[in-house]
Amino acid sequence: MFEKINQGADKMYGKKVLFFVPLVLIIVLILTGIIMYVMSLNSGSGGGVYSNAMPSYAPSMGKSSSYSSESFASPMVSDSTSGSAIPSIDRKIIKDASLDLTVSKVEDTADLIQGVAVKYGGLVDSSDISNGGADTKYGTLTIRVPNEKFDLAIGEIKAFAVKVESEKISSEDVTAQAVDLEARLKSKRAVEAQYVALLQKATKVDEIVSVSSYLNNVREDIERLQAQSNYLSQQVAMSTITVSMTSEAEVQIFGITWHPITVIKQSFRNFLGDMAGTADWLIAFVFMLPGFLIRLVIFLVILWIVIKICIKIYRKIRKNHIPPQQKVG
Repeated sequence: MFEKINQGADKMYGKKVLFFVPLVLIIVLILTGIIMYVMSLNSGSGGGVYSNAMPSYAPSMGKSSSYSSESFASPMVSDSTSGSAIPSIDRKIIKDASLDLTVSKVEDTADLIQGVAVKYGGLVDSSDISNGGADTKYGTLTIRVPNEKFDLAIGEIKAFAVKVESEKISSEDVTAQAVDLEARLKSKRAVEAQYVALLQKATKVDEIVSVSSYLNNVREDIERLQAQSNYLSQQVAMSTITVSMTSEAEVQIFGITWHPITVIKQSFRNFLGDMAGTADWLIAFVFMLPGFLIRLVIFLVILWIVIKICIKIYRKIRKNHIPPQQKVG
């Protein structure tokens, strides 16, 4: 009878332990999943600093000439207009487009594109047409059209193509550069006016020579800044469109027109695209693998600790369980 009681007690404690261990494991798995999710959110939210790289404009916009008036310290004149409000201006955007077209005839298409430039008040920057052999011709045409006619011109040029192989449109906001040039010009002109006033009051030869030297340096800076401002305004006012054209020989097979070179180029381009996608996947996998391994190690360590704790608790319960002894009568 007492053996049955002991067996029943063992079964009861065994059931408690068997119920307790999976419950703890489930809780640990839930907590681990929450921790991994939070870690993934933190790792994904760290963005790099966005930098808007500005290309250099000719003439140079970042360096002053060796005779800049800042290098001549004069106690009489202040080369600053601090506190003056800079008037608000419209956004200044430089737009560029690059088109790669397959056309029926390069010469005819080039003439049509030139007509588009003239139609919208633009101009042709450059034109180059060459033979590629086997009745294949290549052409590159660069035109400039007013900024407000940019989209209309691109739409008409694309309509001339048998197929648009690629299209790339980029824009650059140069408002900050325009504001900076305007402020620097305003400052230089104020300094110029002060030097002119001093020159009119100068009576000694050395004073006249010194002030004239400073005035010439300031005027050189004004001319340089004005040239940069004019160049930037021209870039904003006229957008650039570069068109690359290819015409290929048609092969007639049983009355069907076939462009074999075009098919080869398209297949090769698709192959390169697939290779690029595979390379991107491998790079992403390599950089994601360490993070995945770290999370896996953390999970296994937590699981190992939980199992050790459960085993220890189970052994303690078994040790503390003392079955009732049979009384001796």
